[in-house]
Amino acid sequence: IEFGDYLRPKLRDIERGGKDCDFILQLLTVDWVPLDLSFIPAGKVIKVNVRVPRPLYRDGRVRIDLWKILFGPFATCAGLEVYESTRGSGGGGPQTSAEAPLFLMPTFYPNPFYKQGILRFGLTEKTEVRIFLYDVLGRRVVKVWDGEREKGINEIKIEPEGLSSGIYFLRFEAGRIKKNYKVVYLR
Repeated sequence: IEFGDYLRPKLRDIERGGKDCDFILQLLTVDWVPLDLSFIPAGKVIKVNVRVPRPLYRDGRVRIDLWKILFGPFATCAGLEVYESTRGSGGGGPQTSAEAPLFLMPTFYPNPFYKQGILRFGLTEKTEVRIFLYDVLGRRVVKVWDGEREKGINEIKIEPEGLSSGIYFLRFEAGRIKKNYKVVYLR
């Protein structure tokens, strides 16, 4: 189904006073320059890939914003990956990926989670990683991971067994990065 074919009847319904909207329009900007406009149906997860023009990151910094343009309760971002592309000099030789992770903050999804949650993060080198789950009283209830992880993108599945439904705090430590997440576990 084409975007316009889906959107036209929805807009007509809204003009006639209809209030049911099962989609959002979301704008992604980098340093205030619009780079993507996404149509997101309710309950769907999309992945957006954009190339950032060199003038926007020449100073080594970028500001990334997501804007809800139309409808829906919110716009959200479950993860952010930034890659730096390198251009080779050409010629033969083995073909390898031109993209290597430059930065990937830890992200936890879904939240709330049932049976299993996933913590995704990127490392620039082999690093000691510690991940623990704490209850609301600050007691450590699960040791998720305590050991080395390899360079690159890592995913760790979190499957708390024997815990009650409720609010927990996930603690992530890798080198200088320390991050806490409030997570909701549903049995």
